[in-house]
Amino acid sequence: MDVPSEYPDVEDSFIIGSGGGFTGEYNIFKVHSTGVVDKLDEESQTYKWYTEISTDSTFNYYEEFGKLNITSIDFNHPGNMTFFIEVNTEDGMHTVKWGDEKFQINKAVELFFEKMMTAIYEKER
Repeated sequence: MDVPSEYPDVEDSFIIGSGGGFTGEYNIFKVHSTGVVDKLDEESQTYKWYTEISTDSTFNYYEEFGKLNITSIDFNHPGNMTFFIEVNTEDGMHTVKWGDEKFQINKAVELFFEKMMTAIYEKER
């Protein structure tokens, strides 16, 4: 699957996840432009195959991801529960973190996060 060329911030993969709270555990996923989703194994610190999203859905998610222009968002406000999206660019890793109730993340970022996590966990049901 080709990544839409009109969205230069879109890489071959991005990382999305959340965690903290009472347990301190994190669920971290790498979403590839092919639709493959890997989950970070915290013990080995390596990504392992977790699920796959359909090609059509993946294309739509990547298109939406590109429109978010994550690398232009300067937002680092983790909370007790922290949510994040990371993308690797030529300039290095760019991370957007939110969770602190005193600071509101852009609603489009939050909605994208919710859609992606729903798609990833959908395979568990």
